Parts: sequence; C-alpha cells; structure tokens
Amino acid sequence: MRRAIPENNKKQYVNAVKFFSAIAATFANLFITNYVYNWKFYIWLAIRIFSQAFAYIWDIYIGFGLLRSTKPGRYGLRDNIAFPAWFYYFAYVENFIARFFFIIPIFKWS
Repeated sequence: MRRAIPENNKKQYVNAVKFFSAIAATFANLFITNYVYNWKFYIWLAIRIFSQAFAYIWDIYIGFGLLRSTKPGRYGLRDNIAFPAWFYYFAYVENFIARFFFIIPIFKWS
C-alpha cells in the first residue's frame, strides 16, 4: 500500500485485494471443523473459491506474464519465454489443480 497511494498504481491495489482474500480464506478456515453443509460452510466455500480463483488469475497474468503474447503461434504465452512452450501449458494446469485441490475432500464419496 505504500507504493500504491503515492504512485496511484492500480496494480498494487489489486495485489492488496489478492492478499486480503488469502487472509480472509485463512480466517474462514477457523470456522470449518468438518464439512457440515450449513450457511457457514457455503460462506467458507465462496471465500475459498474467490481467493483461489483471484490468486490463480494473478499468477497466470501478472506473476507468469502469460496470456499477453503478440507473436503468432504462441497462444496464451508471453513474448519472451525461457522454457519450452509445453512447460508453460503444464504450469497452467498444474497451478489450477493445486489451487483447487481443497475441493476434493468436500464431496461425500459414499
């Protein structure tokens, strides 16, 4: 926030929202001891999904610099890449799976 206010840098405000949503998701975990489907569960789930989706989009677009290529044949990649293209496509999928892995125990498999 020190950098955002004097420079009026909107990216810093969005980054602050990302961190706030992660903190809110951490505090929401305090209220879920088991997966009982009541109003607390649905609020927790909404906070977690928002936080993880926001962080995923931030990672892909800002952190990795992806989805901004202007060169033909590089769909979804940045202009300058340091690794083979398949590595970045793998990172898209792996990052998504890792961020939303918390959903698996929610479902009752019996």
